Amino acid sequence: MLKTTNLTFQYPGGGPLRFPDLEVGTGQALLILGESGCGKTTLLHLLAGLLRPAAGEVLVGGSNLAAMSPAQGDRFRGQYIGLVYQKPYFIESLTVLDNLLVSPFSPKNEKAAEVAQRLGIGALLHKLPGRLSVGEQQRATIARAVMSHPKLLLADEPTSALDHRNCATVIRLLKEEAAANNAALIIVTHDDRLKREIGTSYELQAASREP
Repeated sequence: MLKTTNLTFQYPGGGPLRFPDLEVGTGQALLILGESGCGKTTLLHLLAGLLRPAAGEVLVGGSNLAAMSPAQGDRFRGQYIGLVYQKPYFIESLTVLDNLLVSPFSPKNEKAAEVAQRLGIGALLHKLPGRLSVGEQQRATIARAVMSHPKLLLADEPTSALDHRNCATVIRLLKEEAAANNAALIIVTHDDRLKREIGTSYELQAASREP
């Protein structure tokens, strides 16, 4: 489902960051561990097509994200990639339901109700996001990420601010939603607790730089 080759990125004024080759198949899960500043979020944004590599390829289902125009990339991401950000981002003036449906690629209300019920927030759909607890907001973020049946589910530090019980709950939900969509799941984090939940892991050292 996802394969990267010779992936390199360069921020303005900095040297190139070189990332290892990755390959994750449909239905598989990969945990990418690393300390803050090692390039985890940069790598995740490259995998999502939010950043364009200086060199190399990111293939999702055989499609090269780097070869797409911005409009093509947005459309492809909306259809095939689900993103769970470290911090929940909602349109605060809209209800949870409207936030789930805001993407043009989201199915109709029936799908939102089904996903919300599965994640334990079915009774919260008509509340504003600001009225939800941290754990409820995290569940709503996961619900939004899987609304379009993504084939690639990406999560950035989804448990870093959670206690042990809520950490286990969020990882279980991510794994269940990935399984329900037969999606590849990739989590980037510095949270070592996740090693117990995800069988395959990779320790990302500081992305190698060249002058």
